[in-house]
Amino acid sequence: MLKEMYLQGIEVQAILLDGEVRERNKEIQLERTKGYFLWPDFQDIEEYRIPTYIVRDHNGLHAETILRALEPDVIINAGTPRRIGENILAIPKRGMVNVHPGMLPSYQGSMTPEWAILNDDPVVITCHFATKFYDDGPIVLEKELVIKKGDIWQKVRAQVIYETARVMAEGLRKIEAQNLSLATMPPLAGEGTLHKRMPDDKLHIVKAKLADGTYKHAK
Repeated sequence: MLKEMYLQGIEVQAILLDGEVRERNKEIQLERTKGYFLWPDFQDIEEYRIPTYIVRDHNGLHAETILRALEPDVIINAGTPRRIGENILAIPKRGMVNVHPGMLPSYQGSMTPEWAILNDDPVVITCHFATKFYDDGPIVLEKELVIKKGDIWQKVRAQVIYETARVMAEGLRKIEAQNLSLATMPPLAGEGTLHKRMPDDKLHIVKAKLADGTYKHAK
């Protein structure tokens, strides 16, 4: 995300890194992408010369104090391991921005690209203003992920990660250009469907649909 924001001329005022590192999350991503995604070295943050703070908890008093002092227009959720509390959501002038790898509200929850492929729906990356509820809030930008016939599941999974970063940067540019904010945009319309982790038997079907080119939205 830092790279994409740098390339698109978006200024980042500060970075807050949560002190909790979940190695299992890294293991899951590397297992799902099998070499198509390069896990970032967080030391690379130094290249951007952005003030960086280490906090124990993104919802904690230390994080809240730093953010209130910074008076940000927007806070970006770049993959925090925690559900953000209302004390933090209330700080930015325009709101907190999140990117979700699914069309909202139809595809809330976990493994939404896989559920969309299983149902022969497009895989959509959604940039939206965040609320206290998961995968909820006004939509800023939607972009369909381009999947080619024969793309294997691991490659698609990596594409989702990279496209998420691009959509975040594009969404932030739109927010700035059109002066958008959580307070001035209509809420997310319709009832959502919360998806859980996909069982192995269904995931096998998804992998087969991608590999043999029978996924309806493959180009």
